[in-house]
Amino acid sequence: MQIVDNRLPRILSWVLAGVFAVVPVWTFAAVSLGHFVGYYEVWRVLPSVVIFLVAVVAVIAALLWQRQLVKSFLRDKITLLILAFALVMLISAILGEATLRAKLAGLAMDGRFLVAFLAARWLAFSEPKLWRSFLDFAPKFLVIVGVGLSILGLIQVTWLPKEFLAMFGYSLDGVAPYVSIDHGETLRAFATMAGPNNYAN
Repeated sequence: MQIVDNRLPRILSWVLAGVFAVVPVWTFAAVSLGHFVGYYEVWRVLPSVVIFLVAVVAVIAALLWQRQLVKSFLRDKITLLILAFALVMLISAILGEATLRAKLAGLAMDGRFLVAFLAARWLAFSEPKLWRSFLDFAPKFLVIVGVGLSILGLIQVTWLPKEFLAMFGYSLDGVAPYVSIDHGETLRAFATMAGPNNYAN
């Protein structure tokens, strides 16, 4: 039991950190894998499924072997803020005027981030040194990824044919290979992301 108690949070931490690391380029990976291998929908939701499984296993592990940390976790200000935001999101969905299907889709899309943040926060309680090292590396990683995607975006709108991403499975029926401004010839950069809004330009 002690081996599981010691190793499981570390393994889950690395899995969750790996998911966070691939998210910036996962759309490209999912579209490409769907194009060449098939099962696009499976690839597309894979990070969300992994996040959910990590959260479930972390909860089970907490209840079985780490009960002493649960009270501290539930009293943590960041945890309480995440839970408060989840409550606001739930109340907004209940009181909103959208259809039930739209509400459930919105809760699923936004809820996966809250589940990821809660799982990460719990694992940070379980493996504080490891998560401190992750947080120390995160700014450098984000700069590298941001610069890389910016360069790809510039290449996309200045040099590559606008249909270039179509060879990797991007299509107008799914994730578009390009987006133009006001349906003109000027392209909006998004490199390998799902679109210019995800790319934040």
